[in-house]
Amino acid sequence: TGYLNLRRAIISGVEQDARNLGASIVHQIAATLAPVEKMPLNLAALAADADLSAARIQKMMRRAMTGNPEVFGSAMAFEPYVLDPISHYHAPYFSRSGDGLQLISLAGSQYNYFQQDWYQIPKETGRAGWSEPYFDEGGGNALMITYSVPLYREINRDRRFIGLATADLTLDWLDGLLAELRVSATGYAFILSRNGTYITHPDKPRVINETIFSIAEARN
Repeated sequence: TGYLNLRRAIISGVEQDARNLGASIVHQIAATLAPVEKMPLNLAALAADADLSAARIQKMMRRAMTGNPEVFGSAMAFEPYVLDPISHYHAPYFSRSGDGLQLISLAGSQYNYFQQDWYQIPKETGRAGWSEPYFDEGGGNALMITYSVPLYREINRDRRFIGLATADLTLDWLDGLLAELRVSATGYAFILSRNGTYITHPDKPRVINETIFSIAEARN
């Protein structure tokens, strides 16, 4: 009986430590994500202006990136012909480069931002939200997550979707956050996306490439 009681006490203590540790990490992550979400929300509010021009968009984005150093990159991607009657694509993208910012265009069929999850899903749902983690080849060229906010404008008394404002976070900071954790003597922590994809893990090849379901299936 004494052994069983001691065992229960040890297990209960480990479980409570894990809950406390998880709550602490959630708080730290939320403190990082909250200000990032505000940036594209503010850009979306400004985009309601009917006189929005390409030059003004870039000025707004540069100012937002300068004032939000935790954001790695930001795009404003528009529906066909919204800003220019001859432009099917229009999507300026600012990202960090050294101590400054670089501007590229995501326009063109090679990248085709219309088919990217960070664009397609918020357009269909009409809701702002975070993407699943992905490697943004041709854009930020980094492992990242993206917060996308739909842009709307009143056109002929009709509220019409015109594009998205986004903010990107690379996942390096999450690795650093979890690397500082000590989970008992031999434990470790990892983070999963809502779909079960590994966002961080000590075994780096699992990140993005595996889900908790694929690991479970492989191990039967």
